[in-house]
Amino acid sequence: VAIGHKGLEWLEARFFGRAVHGSVREQGVDAIAAAAQFVGLVETDLIPGFEARRDPVLGLPAINLGTIRGGQQPSMVAAECRVQLDRRWVTTETIEQVFDDLERLLDRVRAARPGLRTELARMPEGMATMLHGPLVIDREHALVRAALGAFGDAGRPAPPTTVFPAWTDGALLSREAGIPTLIWGPGELALAHSAEESVPAEEIFLAARLYAAAARRFTAARR
Repeated sequence: VAIGHKGLEWLEARFFGRAVHGSVREQGVDAIAAAAQFVGLVETDLIPGFEARRDPVLGLPAINLGTIRGGQQPSMVAAECRVQLDRRWVTTETIEQVFDDLERLLDRVRAARPGLRTELARMPEGMATMLHGPLVIDREHALVRAALGAFGDAGRPAPPTTVFPAWTDGALLSREAGIPTLIWGPGELALAHSAEESVPAEEIFLAARLYAAAARRFTAARR
């Protein structure tokens, strides 16, 4: 029974330099070198500061530099490079801070490389139309108590509450619609989106019994 998860933003940092022949590299503006400097600043300046934003439930913010693409051929200074990243944010942060942190790093990269231009944008693949914020529900909420109590009704020990590693649409239900939400279901996250994605039938049957028991408990508590 997970009582929360971190928010999610997929962002792209874009670097635009000036292409020249590699033999006269000093006459160009190397977009790949600029991107490399940015990556280094993420590691040395941004990530160490996450400790000050530790969330009491969700833990530390996180960032993953997922892809980097740039250049055309070895003998040319790269005119363009793009770094795509996954930023997991917590309730002790705002979405404005998420962007401001990265913009400050880009400011430093531009200051060191005259002629360089940069952009920072949300990636359009499902990210640009809504805020993918964090989700947290109080451990003492009636919905959580009903879920944990359902295990006893099924003759099983209640598990400890946990934090879900990935992001879910539950955050939209909670943040946008104001619906109390937790993350609770059968299956293994490690199999999600894989060629072996599956859920054992017996886990589905157990989940159905637990959901029914939790619903009875939750509705009884609200009478």
